[in-house]
Amino acid sequence: MMWVTIVIGGLSHASEIGVMKYPVIFTLLLWLLTGTTALGLPHKKHADGRIKAALVHYLTAHQGAKAPPLLYPRSVMRFYRANGFEPAWINGHGETHVWQVLLLLDCVLHYGLDHADYHPTELTYDLAHELLEHPDKVSLDRQVVYDVLLTDAMIAFTNHLHYGKLNPFYTARRIDAGAGRLKAEQVLAAALTKQNISDTILAMQPRSTDYMWMQRKMTVYTGQYSGDCYEVPEAAIRKIAINMERLRWAQMDEVPYILINIPSHTLELHERDTIFAFRIVSGSSRTPTPTFNSVLSGISILKTTMIPAENGSGKRLGTGLSPSITIRFDQRGARQVRSVTSWPGTNGDISVYRANRLAALLIRRYGWKADSFKFRRALKAGDAQSFKLAASMPLKVTYLTCIVRKGEVFTWPDIYRRDQSLEQALYHNTLKQPLK
Repeated sequence: MMWVTIVIGGLSHASEIGVMKYPVIFTLLLWLLTGTTALGLPHKKHADGRIKAALVHYLTAHQGAKAPPLLYPRSVMRFYRANGFEPAWINGHGETHVWQVLLLLDCVLHYGLDHADYHPTELTYDLAHELLEHPDKVSLDRQVVYDVLLTDAMIAFTNHLHYGKLNPFYTARRIDAGAGRLKAEQVLAAALTKQNISDTILAMQPRSTDYMWMQRKMTVYTGQYSGDCYEVPEAAIRKIAINMERLRWAQMDEVPYILINIPSHTLELHERDTIFAFRIVSGSSRTPTPTFNSVLSGISILKTTMIPAENGSGKRLGTGLSPSITIRFDQRGARQVRSVTSWPGTNGDISVYRANRLAALLIRRYGWKADSFKFRRALKAGDAQSFKLAASMPLKVTYLTCIVRKGEVFTWPDIYRRDQSLEQALYHNTLKQPLK
């Protein structure tokens, strides 16, 4: 008998940016035609000199003791520096967007987030009315603080929608330092050039089908039902919220990809209109399987003897002996994954039941054309051989205790007891240990 081994490499991000032939001329023409600044903010008359000076002082003096600390101070500084330290929301800048933004922040629960995270005490409707209708009655300091905190809140909301609030791979500190492909300060600048700022911000959410179904269910729970006779338990709302957070960490934006979910004991190959599902063996609560994002690059056949997988009571999960997939990865901080032969696993490994079918499927659909026949021949002969996919495929190991498919909620036991700590951290900022 033999093992079929999936080879996984580290995940890397890359993008290409086209270079224009005449960048200086094009930029000047764009400025003349659209009336925008280099960052994309509306090019209006310069703010009052005192406001601009107060903005510079406030940002460079680390906000002072009378205002709450910024959530993303470096991102906020980059935003205003690129804008020439003009206000974004007051003194004739972005006034039409203020009400849209305040309403959006009022509805963050629709997206599994907490309104308390976005300066609610300072960003009040009453103060907004004063600033926009009677600015002469509001002190310069209060005007500047409101402008900066609203910018910070929107940068934070954009990052939380895209990366998640407690992403263990992209922490707030890393994102604020410039890590990650999405730059929230640039997204906000672009949004301020549009009539409807919400569309641009909300487009930063994950695009996976699982996330979109979950977000729709959350909107139903927190919106439609709240005003009629239905009463949705708070626990059900928070269950979806914490799993929306986990889906943001996985960054499943493009198909195809492989999703391994530990609580449901499943591996799924996601294509545009199809999902292929396989059962897996994963680690126990004593030796949990880590979550990570990586890539699948190839498949290897190794000669060895395999014991058929069984469940915890010794019941065989199928007939006959089948090759098994062992997932190996080299993510930083994660141990090497070896083979497992029991159900559930006892050492943190991941194995796939009937892995020969998964391997054949991957090679047939995403490998090289000639390799499909070679793989079947090597599998039958028991020859050790490796096969590369035509392109590396994203692979996500997640910990989802619920999903929503076509409006129906499916839940699984919290086998590693992680839900409570994530819920507390998401809603109460009581995180004491790194999340997984």
